[in-house]
Amino acid sequence: MVEELYCPYCDSPLISIGRAILKCERCNVTMPRIAFFLKHNENIYEGSKCHDCGCNEGEIHEYSCDMEVCPYCGGQLCSCNCIYEKLGYAFDPNKEFSNLPQEVYENGVSDEEKEKFIKMLEEKGRIPFLAFPSLCRSCGKRNSIPIMWDDFAKIPSIQEIMQFFTEKPENLRKVALYKSLCISCFLILRDQGEEYLSFPDHCEYCGSAQPEYKIESDKIERRAQGKYLCEKCYSYIKNLLHLEYDMPRKTSSMSGE
Repeated sequence: MVEELYCPYCDSPLISIGRAILKCERCNVTMPRIAFFLKHNENIYEGSKCHDCGCNEGEIHEYSCDMEVCPYCGGQLCSCNCIYEKLGYAFDPNKEFSNLPQEVYENGVSDEEKEKFIKMLEEKGRIPFLAFPSLCRSCGKRNSIPIMWDDFAKIPSIQEIMQFFTEKPENLRKVALYKSLCISCFLILRDQGEEYLSFPDHCEYCGSAQPEYKIESDKIERRAQGKYLCEKCYSYIKNLLHLEYDMPRKTSSMSGE
């Protein structure tokens, strides 16, 4: 039985468009289906779990979990090539069998080599799970559902904006802001214009407009480096990860960076 999903803005039933896209006909917006299944616990300080392996926030993922980040390259650990490189294989995707022994290419490394690589990861420092949500960059709403680009009616399309990135690099920031709106803020942008929206600085963990600390920690995945936290979220994450050092205080506006 397929779970029926509803628009988070107007509560109308969503219609499936293919396997990956949902549409609200009342709001006339489309959104990715996967966004509805990756939402974190609304109570951000209670029981957030990895949707793949089930580990608690602050814990290390089970090895081979889709969500674990490689501490060497910053990519997805279960699909990066660091395991071959660190075990001494001359991995080369352009050669037959990726330049690996055929047995390794077809079946993966041995259990003994896997254990050896896990020890290497632990010595390097495995990256624990943190439930950074999707935030609306205008209102700060946590776990906002992103809107697909096809719905932008009153602003340039992403293709049009890409054409003058070199002449107007500020448009790159505009794309990032517009792409990170909740449905209600998107509808304001689409139907009333950008002058009716503001883009204040937000804590990038809870969405409050009080960011104070900048994330700089080798215990946090690279894509979160540089994010800003309010004092409460900073204290929570520092205690959760047992950080023995202070992250830097914010010295300039995020909107100016």
